[in-house]
Amino acid sequence: MIEFLIEQAAYAHWYIFALLLLAGLHIPVSEDLMGIGAGVLAATVVPEYATLLYLGLFAGAVCGDIENYWLARLLGQRLLRFEFMQKLLPEERLATVRGWLERYGAATIFVGRLIPFGVRNARFTTAGLSRMAFWKFLLFDFFAALLSTSLLFALEMAEAMLIGVV
Repeated sequence: MIEFLIEQAAYAHWYIFALLLLAGLHIPVSEDLMGIGAGVLAATVVPEYATLLYLGLFAGAVCGDIENYWLARLLGQRLLRFEFMQKLLPEERLATVRGWLERYGAATIFVGRLIPFGVRNARFTTAGLSRMAFWKFLLFDFFAALLSTSLLFALEMAEAMLIGVV
């Protein structure tokens, strides 16, 4: 994946954005891997595209989250009839996240955004299924995504520069 992005460096921000939109549809694309790739590319291969790479990462993360939220909100319980979705979001996990949303509200979205390995998508899907107010979801997700993508991107850029990854 990294070699392909290097060859297509001028368009890498669009690829990252598109892949993160796929992640919003529960297709297994790692947001963290996209952040690592973007940071390494920005630090070593195409520093002139650093801003675009970050914007592609951030916009893709937020738009994928919004896509996930609305998909769950509009299709509601019909999504859970699919075996694929039942495996991704078992009823026990949904009940746990619903409890967090009821108890802690939008803070669950903020903290959940920072946890990898499918936890993000479970929270966004549950927020949509629970019909959480979109403005509240967007507000907390926006700032959490700003924090998480900025930290990941900056740390990967710094690490790549320090160790001289090419």
